[in-house]
Amino acid sequence: MTIEHGSNKLTIHFDHPVIKTLAYDREGMLTVINQDGGIVNTFTTPASVAFNRQYGTPISPDGRYVFIGVWEKGLFCFSISEGRLVWKQGPGKVRKILVFDTVVIVEMCDRGIYRRNI
Repeated sequence: MTIEHGSNKLTIHFDHPVIKTLAYDREGMLTVINQDGGIVNTFTTPASVAFNRQYGTPISPDGRYVFIGVWEKGLFCFSISEGRLVWKQGPGKVRKILVFDTVVIVEMCDRGIYRRNI
């Protein structure tokens, strides 16, 4: 995963069989691009260009879900194809997100490490 950060845009490139790029604008609008360069979906998220560059935005191994950590609000799981919120884990202070098969591991500052099924 490589992360490009500008003042108005955050772009994350993946070595993933389904998803090639996630691109956020300043308002948190996420554009998901597949390996062929086509747009899979575009939808609004609570992501912050300023802060999400610190730990990236992991996606599930099957390319169905994106996990967004927001310092003030918590961990969010969105369906990529539908652009809808699947679940939220709060209240916040997300520092690191790791995805393994069907499990998400998240480190939250001052709160510990949590495990959640996708």
